[in-house]
Amino acid sequence: VCDFACGSGHFLVECLRYFSKSKIIDLSITNANELNEHKISILKNCIFGVDKDEVTTVLARLMLNIEIMD
Repeated sequence: VCDFACGSGHFLVECLRYFSKSKIIDLSITNANELNEHKISILKNCIFGVDKDEVTTVLARLMLNIEIMD
């Protein structure tokens, strides 16, 4: 997923939630550490965001990191 106008990252966060839920169903993940590792893997390999405003990209990264910690 690539969002060329990511803004504060709400779309990217929802994509991360969607893909992580599909991983839970497919892989039967029960451990919280395994889930976080899969979220990080999804975030590094499958989710990309671009914006011309640097402040919004920092906010998008913060929201994605909060989603991983949640």
